[in-house]
Amino acid sequence: MGTFKRDNKGFGIVELLLVIVIIVLLGVVGWFVYKNHNKTTITKAATNTTTSNPYQGWKTGTLKYDQITYKYPPAWILTGSSTASPQSSNGCVYPGTDSYTLTSPSGNTLSFRTGFSCGGGASGVYDFSSSPISLLGQTLYLDILSSSSYSEGDTAPSQVGQATISNSTYSNGSAVGALQSFTDKNIFIPGNTSSPSGPASDIFNFWLKQPEPLSNFNSDPDFLATKLIFESMKYTN
Repeated sequence: MGTFKRDNKGFGIVELLLVIVIIVLLGVVGWFVYKNHNKTTITKAATNTTTSNPYQGWKTGTLKYDQITYKYPPAWILTGSSTASPQSSNGCVYPGTDSYTLTSPSGNTLSFRTGFSCGGGASGVYDFSSSPISLLGQTLYLDILSSSSYSEGDTAPSQVGQATISNSTYSNGSAVGALQSFTDKNIFIPGNTSSPSGPASDIFNFWLKQPEPLSNFNSDPDFLATKLIFESMKYTN
């Protein structure tokens, strides 16, 4: 009866082939795992970039004579116009104006008025707060004001009615003008012998349809959107 002789050399070749097959399989599996992981990472990064952009899907508007671009929510309605020819009214000169209003779905409004030689109204209002805001490449101030008139010594109002941009800060609780203004960059008042030429003024105001307490106002979606609109403003020239 014959005996079976084991071919040690042949067995070694089979073993080597198995090792090679295993290594190849591990390499293929590893490549697929890396590819899927890398794709997921890129997708998450793209998603985070999209969600971190507060202006995603917003529209763009332009103030013609003041040469300002700004972004605003697509559901807000833009109305108004730009007027080229200088006009005069009540001692004020309007050398070329942009007058536009954005109205939110809830009825609150944001107005842009540029190219004025006179500031805002004379009636006083209560200043709830005055804080710096980055606007048009400079630091201006966002004032939150009352809806009713106020004089020093009166009982402080409890309802917010508007927010306005100004070029100076005010003390909380003080009485300030109903409409504040800041210096225009691109619109200049026509000069004459009695009134030399110089830069005009801009007036930007957010108005509530219904006044509300300060605690509600600070978290009002329209007010938060308004701050983003202000911060999106840039001069095109």
